[in-house]
Amino acid sequence: RIQYTTDAYLGLPTDILGTDHLIMSYPGGTSELALVAAADGTTVTITPTASAGSREAGVPFQLVLDQGQTYQLDAGPSDLTGTHISSTLPIAVYGANGCANIPNEYIACDHIVEQLPPTSAWGKQFLTVPLATRTAGDTFRILASADATTVTIDSVPVAVLGRGQVYEQVVTGASTIGADKPVQVAQFSNSSSFDGVTSDPFMMLVPPFEQFDAAYTVSTPASGFAQNFL
Repeated sequence: RIQYTTDAYLGLPTDILGTDHLIMSYPGGTSELALVAAADGTTVTITPTASAGSREAGVPFQLVLDQGQTYQLDAGPSDLTGTHISSTLPIAVYGANGCANIPNEYIACDHIVEQLPPTSAWGKQFLTVPLATRTAGDTFRILASADATTVTIDSVPVAVLGRGQVYEQVVTGASTIGADKPVQVAQFSNSSSFDGVTSDPFMMLVPPFEQFDAAYTVSTPASGFAQNFL
């Protein structure tokens, strides 16, 4: 957290990390990914969807990392969403953007970040609610893990996606999102100029119905935020 830009992520315990990931990010600004090895001798293969420095789009490259070692890839304004990361041992993976305007034509830009679950933890049914105080809806991105994935919003088909492809839509009000194959759903807070409400971009993952539980403990910041919403 720094002045004018704040985001956070749910840190996943190492016992639920996985070996197959697809990146969720956002275009514009500086689309980024990062990963951390949980064990020595972890071989990681990355196939980026956008060129980033010496790494070419669509060309796989490999890394060998030991426990606690990290790797970060920055594609600038190009979108790393859909980048495939496979590993021989479980790793922690993050999708981010250093300064995202959401949607792209609206200001102001802020950093966004989430730790991403492996594709084995994705789901097919999602319930969504709008962010408090916003008046014109939130931006959603739906990322497919398999080819020929049909996506619906409020039971209306909106897209057929291939593996690693993403569908984006502003959704107003509560909604149901469904797919016939596992997907990942991210909800984005739009830039302030989108609806004139004082707020800034951040990203959060919407948990699938398959991951729902029956009891929750909620934590809020100890200081610096006048309001919290549940």
